Amino acid sequence: MKKTSDLTDSFGRWEFFVSDKFPELARKAMYMRDVNLVDDRLYLLCKLILQPTRDYIGEPVTINSGFRGADLNSALGGTENSLHLRAKAADFTIEDKEKLVLCYEFIKDELDGRFCELFLYRDNLGNPIFIHVALADIFKKEPKTGYMEI
Repeated sequence: MKKTSDLTDSFGRWEFFVSDKFPELARKAMYMRDVNLVDDRLYLLCKLILQPTRDYIGEPVTINSGFRGADLNSALGGTENSLHLRAKAADFTIEDKEKLVLCYEFIKDELDGRFCELFLYRDNLGNPIFIHVALADIFKKEPKTGYMEI
């Protein structure tokens, strides 16, 4: 596994320790004791899903939420079994929100087997906002996919 701050050509590990609402809790998670395990999982998430998606869409991908420590996950109202807690999930967006639908379809159709969760979140008017994607566990049989309104 890659053990540097750069995960892939377009992603650095620091991008996964973010929160608009609780930046101090996001930064705190960077210094947890299992940093090598976190880096390995983030590398796989980038290599198998996020980098191919970024290459396909041809524009920068912005991570809204990546790895979360327990404090951050709780503050954000995340579930106790959130894959963000295990560095296996990311929420991302791109500048041209309409292209998020293309990203969703690309991941669903071309990266099948690499994810266990894939959701396209939309606002109450149906406009795409962000995508949640989680790296597949070898034990999960059927991925969860769908459109979510928030």
